[in-house]
Amino acid sequence: RPSIPAPFIGFIEIISGISDFPVPSKKNKVTTREISEDDDPKLYYMVPQTLYNQYQVPNVTAVASSPKSSQGVAEFGPKYGIVPSDLTTFMNLTNGDVHAKLNYTVGNFVEADYSEASLDVQYIMAMAPGVPTSMYVIDGWMLEFVALIQERLEENLHVPSVFSVSFGWREDDQCGSPTAKGCGPFSNTQYVEACNIKMGLAGISVFVSSGDAGTAPYCVVRTPTLNAEYPAASNYVTAVGGTMYSSASVLASNIPPFCTDSSLTGPNVCAGNGTEVVCSTFEALITSGGGFSNITSMPQWQTSVVEAYLNSNAVIPPSSMFNDQGRAIPDISALAHHYMIVLNGRTHAIDGTSASSPAVAGMFAMINDYLLERGENTLGFVNPALYAAYSNDKSIVHDITVGYNGPHIGGSCAQAGFGAYPGWDADTGLGTPNYSQLLNAL
Repeated sequence: RPSIPAPFIGFIEIISGISDFPVPSKKNKVTTREISEDDDPKLYYMVPQTLYNQYQVPNVTAVASSPKSSQGVAEFGPKYGIVPSDLTTFMNLTNGDVHAKLNYTVGNFVEADYSEASLDVQYIMAMAPGVPTSMYVIDGWMLEFVALIQERLEENLHVPSVFSVSFGWREDDQCGSPTAKGCGPFSNTQYVEACNIKMGLAGISVFVSSGDAGTAPYCVVRTPTLNAEYPAASNYVTAVGGTMYSSASVLASNIPPFCTDSSLTGPNVCAGNGTEVVCSTFEALITSGGGFSNITSMPQWQTSVVEAYLNSNAVIPPSSMFNDQGRAIPDISALAHHYMIVLNGRTHAIDGTSASSPAVAGMFAMINDYLLERGENTLGFVNPALYAAYSNDKSIVHDITVGYNGPHIGGSCAQAGFGAYPGWDADTGLGTPNYSQLLNAL
């Protein structure tokens, strides 16, 4: 029977990663379907050029120039990976860098067509072309992830300055996450608090999907009824919500091959830019996650904007249903509907905050590149600076004021959602990026 040596008793809190039992991999949050000639031409596809146009990413700054730039994606499960040829095909179809490849991998990387990993890699690299990109495969959950980052930093091994994480699990059941190795002596709350502390010590930018099931992904009959996903609800990550178009123009310039392929629906298949609203079913396949933590207190850097929202005329659930003193998410958002990806050699349409998170992470990796090229430090944990910049200049984001993230279900959680409203809201956070203004502000 394994035991802790006597001299170390009292000093060790938890040992992870030594389970003899296989752990089921986290089910992909993204939802895909193969693109065919039967697709409705009114359903415009998101390609990197759509995001460049929508978020004012100018071509002049769209290629990384600092050798110190870096970004990564974190995948959770016994094994994870991508098919390199899928990345090449994606870049060919979107006028990207056809020589793009992962810089290095950590953990049990395999060449296989995982939809989550493929989405993450294709869009973080599309939004930050030239930035060396790595994949970390974590056979465990958040404690294993933050411990690995801390270990690599202490050993002077490379750690990306920006990470995108597209995974989440109910905040009140971290010990039961499909990839977790258990919590050892920790309670669920202690587990979350330990992860938060280690995340804070890392000093890197971590962008996390806010969730795809609105404000009540795990609604139960209790008080408070609503709970957020973790790690999005950590006070040391940037939670990324999702939007969709209510109306959009057709991409008319810098049109990539995917958008003119005659085997699809003709030349009018890709969006150029448009009007964003909260991403929600039934128009989309997901609803942007948002709400309040029941474990982590609201940090000072977001108090003023969140309190303004809670005191506004926005649609807000009864106070008994959520913790209005908790960490509020999301912080920022981006399009999360109908992304084109390549999986196993074929094009697919995909929805999810799993799309918006790597897209936003890539934009911030480019801001880091700009800073590094000028001899400045990377942003590190970005939220305090992001909210401070917003207080000085609201134009750093596009305000999303239309939409609702309540569940389309009956029972105790029916109609228990948050409505979009001018300023910060629990659907899309501060809004979606205005890259040029963000670059100037940060």
